[in-house]
Amino acid sequence: MHLAMLTTFAASKREPLADVLERVHAAIIAADFGELHVQFVLADSRGVSSVDRVLKRFPGLERFTKSLQPTPAVAAVKAISNRASPGTSAETIDFAILLEIARGVPRSFPFHSIGIQFPIPAFSDGAELTAEFPPTLVNQMSMPGISVGDRWWVNGRLRSVSALVIVDADPAAKKLPPLPDSIAAVLAACGKVKKTVQVPLVSAPAQQRPTIDTAAPEIAASIRTAVRDYRSRIAEIVESAQLPHDLPPNQEAFTTGVTAGPKKPELERAFTPMGYDCRGDFRGGWL
Repeated sequence: MHLAMLTTFAASKREPLADVLERVHAAIIAADFGELHVQFVLADSRGVSSVDRVLKRFPGLERFTKSLQPTPAVAAVKAISNRASPGTSAETIDFAILLEIARGVPRSFPFHSIGIQFPIPAFSDGAELTAEFPPTLVNQMSMPGISVGDRWWVNGRLRSVSALVIVDADPAAKKLPPLPDSIAAVLAACGKVKKTVQVPLVSAPAQQRPTIDTAAPEIAASIRTAVRDYRSRIAEIVESAQLPHDLPPNQEAFTTGVTAGPKKPELERAFTPMGYDCRGDFRGGWL
């Protein structure tokens, strides 16, 4: 049975991004895994264009510029990327150029989000990733190897380092087989392990999701009545929530001229008088 292991490492935003990339890259080269095709996504914010600044210094990267739109609800942004579609090979560039760009983050190149992946076929143990691969892991890493991320957030940059390794495990064994020394050396260079998630690549067929039509007739009728009642009172429910502001459509919000900067002060100003607090941390994204 093939088992996917997604390992997250402790990553300090105080360590320069270039130092992290250089350390990981050196460990992979020392392990002699063959030719390395680094994949990258450097996405702009909606303020200063870091893409334009990079192209001014490295005009040869013009062929990698593209527009990225993670979801239909979010406006597209300009990016530099060599990400290839599944089943195709990505065109690579001199790693020294990526290091030079990384040394300019975030002062010279304040990219909104950066994703650098080091695909390593040896990490897959011969297994092929299929559509059944867990989406939660696919969103973090699209292929076995090492991934380094850096993104903007209201209280500073967020750094992430993770590794995806596929091992052939015995379902009856209590322990996983030891990793080859070459793979273990690369993982050691990534830093201290924070968490490891293990997911079997082959799972039992999913059970049919229950629907209203599969319920007893009297229960189905009650559900439909409740749904109709809720839909008829949506405006009343929203009004009773007493939101402090009317929320504009997304496209209108992006034309206000204020699309970046700290959000917490405004949230506290609006919600503190109502007895709410503003806490938490968002680490989502499309990389």
